[in-house]
Amino acid sequence: MVYKGLGRAVRRESEQAVAHWWGIGHWSVWQWRKALCVGATTEGTSRLRRDYCQEPWAKRARQKGYAKHRDPQRRAKIAAARRGKPRPRHVIEAMNNAWRGLTHSEEARRTMSKAQKRRGAWPPAAGRPWEP
Repeated sequence: MVYKGLGRAVRRESEQAVAHWWGIGHWSVWQWRKALCVGATTEGTSRLRRDYCQEPWAKRARQKGYAKHRDPQRRAKIAAARRGKPRPRHVIEAMNNAWRGLTHSEEARRTMSKAQKRRGAWPPAAGRPWEP
């Protein structure tokens, strides 16, 4: 049975806060949230996460990550791991949606044309190339 004050707390506060202040277990709070159709994130959960991310150790960890994310060795390792593997369907669709309606600059078109010619690519609409 969930009373008025407890119901309001379950709907608004984080799971940890409700468990602490009402002296109950996390499992019970989870069951109440399910019964009251409360989502995973509430106002209290958002506040808890925001405050948690402002801790000094979290700021240091973020700065360390920002410093490392453009490292050439790291990027080369990631590229090598992905090379030769097909992209997931949802990624291809997202890329297509992002590019739809946009045109390349004249310089980019020239560069792509040179690369295609170097590879010996032949446009499918042109049919097979002539052979003696």
